[in-house]
Amino acid sequence: MQPAPADDLSQLRSRAIVALFLGTGITVAEGRAAVVGDLHPEAAPPYLRVPAHGARDTRTVHLAPFAVPILAAWQERRATLPIAGDLVFSLQTNGQAMTVKTPGRDRARRAGSDRL
Repeated sequence: MQPAPADDLSQLRSRAIVALFLGTGITVAEGRAAVVGDLHPEAAPPYLRVPAHGARDTRTVHLAPFAVPILAAWQERRATLPIAGDLVFSLQTNGQAMTVKTPGRDRARRAGSDRL
């Protein structure tokens, strides 16, 4: 999975969301709570630190090789944006967390539908 040169912000974010979930196997709750300081696509090996929650301890999850380029591109792009807070993925510049419907809603909007 590679970032496409023509990707707009929403497309890049959507690709990065898919890469994060497929490339780590984390839960939706863990993805929504991921913060910039816990994502390390430049490390050897690349990884995501997942904080403890519920019965789970803090753990390190290695990123699948296919996920690294898109997550690195998103992290680089996100650093240039005026987004409050430190969530890896947020809906708006105020830092609001994404919902489970965010990627589908973005895709529907690009397809010309306002439903979802």
